[in-house]
Amino acid sequence: MKEGHKDIKDILKEVGQEVNLSEKEMQDLWEHQKRYINKLQEKEDVFAIFLPYIGTLSLNTRQYKREIKIKNRVFYKNFSAKVKKLMNHENFTMHQNAHKKTTSIHRLTKYILNHYNAEDDMKKTLPFHRKCWNIIAKYSNDVYQKLKK
Repeated sequence: MKEGHKDIKDILKEVGQEVNLSEKEMQDLWEHQKRYINKLQEKEDVFAIFLPYIGTLSLNTRQYKREIKIKNRVFYKNFSAKVKKLMNHENFTMHQNAHKKTTSIHRLTKYILNHYNAEDDMKKTLPFHRKCWNIIAKYSNDVYQKLKK
């Protein structure tokens, strides 16, 4: 298992202790939220879902374009239609939404590189997605020292 990785059950247990809910209640809430989000995703005109404390879960058209090349297009016919409908929407712009410019992983990595003593060569350019996880894992395990400003 990766360093810095927490299982969903561990996270639910910690949050449950903070808000005085049992593990069973937290598990029920988690299952309800998953079903609710899946139901919203299936609706025709829903392209983004706001999740409190987490952010906005958005339909990423760039990711779709990369992934559809190796997927069964017949199986994903409805999803493809939804993406095309979004791309043809009058308010759609390719690079104006924050989630399309950079992912949250890159955002977190940039924060770590700017505020902690981390690898200097990584600060020059935005690291590859796979290298970001190493930086985040080291940060989670308190390997980096905070910069003094």
